[in-house]
Amino acid sequence: MAYIQGNSVPSANIGVLDKLIATRHEIAQIMGCKSYAEFAVNPNMASSPDVVMSFLLEMSEMVRPNAEKVVASYFPLQQCIEGLRVLVESLFGVTFRSVPLIPGESWHPDVLKMSLYHPEEGDLGYLYLDLSLRTGKYPGCAHFAIKGGRRISETEYQLPKIIAGEIVVGVGAFVLGRDLWNSHVWH
Repeated sequence: MAYIQGNSVPSANIGVLDKLIATRHEIAQIMGCKSYAEFAVNPNMASSPDVVMSFLLEMSEMVRPNAEKVVASYFPLQQCIEGLRVLVESLFGVTFRSVPLIPGESWHPDVLKMSLYHPEEGDLGYLYLDLSLRTGKYPGCAHFAIKGGRRISETEYQLPKIIAGEIVVGVGAFVLGRDLWNSHVWH
């Protein structure tokens, strides 16, 4: 129930947002524009939302190679994982341990498998980290529960398994993977 409440949109806000969208559209039409986006860019250098999007996509292609290198230099993957390990251990008394993959267990050779380990209780669950950018991969901030933790019998408990994927977000094709991956993982 707490999960549902914490991830639900308060009903009162829906009406406010609907009114805001309708009012913006009305203002745009009064000013002779087709949309609020067209109205918002009208006083600026851009003549239309399409021109803005074209500019942003062109710029993203130009800066992408350098941006990926710069972000990766500030947030090396191993350092981020180590920081996560230190934080989890200091807060909860558990550690993340690297676990070798069983042949056929992974969908890609770059996937890392980690166990959340408690010194008295043993493994508490598994996390598969799929952090490489590649063609055909899910293009967004993602984590998937592939197996939920549950009691199977009086003596047996099924450990949860979670996948956390690389974050690929931004305007058009502009990618800031590791920086945003950090915010997702720390969240």
